[in-house]
Amino acid sequence: MKLCRWIVVSFSMYTRIPMPHLQIGEEDMQKSLLFFPLTGLCIGAVLYALHAFMIFLSLPLLVRTLISVLIPVLLTGGFHLDGFMDTADALHSYLPREKKLEIMKDPHCGAFSVISLVSFLLALNAAVYILSETEDRRILFCMAMVFVMSRSLSGISSLLFTKAKKEGMLAVETGNGGRGILCALAVQCLLAVAFMCFAHIAVAAAVLLSFVLTLCAYKRMSYKQFGGVTGDTAGYFVSVSELFACIAAAAAVIVIRMMGGGTCI
Repeated sequence: MKLCRWIVVSFSMYTRIPMPHLQIGEEDMQKSLLFFPLTGLCIGAVLYALHAFMIFLSLPLLVRTLISVLIPVLLTGGFHLDGFMDTADALHSYLPREKKLEIMKDPHCGAFSVISLVSFLLALNAAVYILSETEDRRILFCMAMVFVMSRSLSGISSLLFTKAKKEGMLAVETGNGGRGILCALAVQCLLAVAFMCFAHIAVAAAVLLSFVLTLCAYKRMSYKQFGGVTGDTAGYFVSVSELFACIAAAAAVIVIRMMGGGTCI
């Protein structure tokens, strides 16, 4: 019963999918991290299913691209984009660390967060446009797995990296996070990598490299700018890692085409 409860709590916290109302305690929040990647799997499954329907494929490519980009936002309620925008505001303030942390707690939306969000969505649309254009289900499957990997690595980094604050949602979620949760997240991440490699090795290699580089850059940025990670920076990582993973996959598709290999590698 507890397992089912933690799954429901996870989906309640990380998505806008209707779930039974529960009184959520600290233990529930900590265990919900176990199933964080499953919310990404749901997003990926919806995207893949849409691209599998002929009625969806009959729509203009630009419309399919826009819907594909909107699906994660609609399913999560922009949960991670909120952290992305708060972090972008803080990064562009060029103020001392303490002030940056205060900016991230401010509910108001700054100019740089809007500029960053528009730039993010335009870049993501361009990458998803290229991936959708192929209509290759193996590549679309890799794109679906990106949402699992981003959340797995976000959970792992939140557990392992130094926290910038001793209070807040992230501190509660990772407070008693032991090896069990860490191992579960690592297994889910490795499974996503394995499935991607099985589907399309070239695209999978590009996506994996992008995640490694993004994770390293994220750690360096978080430590230097904020003294560690926060709930907002975790959302920032989810958003940015998905963007660069899609860009890397799109770049791999373009290179394969230039080499005359179609999408059959």
